[in-house]
Amino acid sequence: MASFNLVKTQWVTHQIKMRAQGIRRLLIISGDTRWCLETAEAFCQWLQGDWIWVGDARLSTDPLIGTKSVKKLLGQERLHGVFDATKGLDIDALAVL
Repeated sequence: MASFNLVKTQWVTHQIKMRAQGIRRLLIISGDTRWCLETAEAFCQWLQGDWIWVGDARLSTDPLIGTKSVKKLLGQERLHGVFDATKGLDIDALAVL
């Protein structure tokens, strides 16, 4: 549990530094679908900011936009986004996010 809390603290600290510097990064979470969704949900809890989920499913109450409707996000900026590619990767939808 101590190592889990250390990882959480490191991510939160790293996010604060990146935000201050205007840096954006991509984190890929790969594995069992349920585990991936739970891990993404944990990041949503750890890291402050506005979250958007693009895909067909989510565990949280954050806004969910289907990959076919993602063009609605054009021109918007968000601090964080979750892109669910468990049912296939829509390159155009990913590019919008």
